[in-house]
Amino acid sequence: MISLTALADERCGGDDWAFADRGAFKARKDAVAWQSILRAEAVLPGLRDHVEVYEAAAPQTLRAFTGNPRGTIYGFAATPDQSLLAGLAQETPIPNLLLAGAWTFPGCGQATVLRSGNMAAHKILAAGTAPR
Repeated sequence: MISLTALADERCGGDDWAFADRGAFKARKDAVAWQSILRAEAVLPGLRDHVEVYEAAAPQTLRAFTGNPRGTIYGFAATPDQSLLAGLAQETPIPNLLLAGAWTFPGCGQATVLRSGNMAAHKILAAGTAPR
């Protein structure tokens, strides 16, 4: 499996992806996906011949699944004052409620969000409060 990610500034979450027609939206996503695949062929010759399945997500897709403003993959601005130890704590004042995700420790990005969820799960299991 290969994951290709094309990052864009926040303007791409706005009018650049505003399509009234769902078919036009999908066509734009597919065009961007294939453009990425063809560019990747510069370092992986013949890549397109091995693509069996691909999934494309646009800012609207991310906004729909995450609720993040403008479809950002990082939640809040990924600035040093909002990252790592400065992010939201996993523990909350509400008993048995933990937070996990890009806006919490250890921060944004796919691997760190997975780690955040894993850490929260381990805290639940260690407290013996996991649902049965």
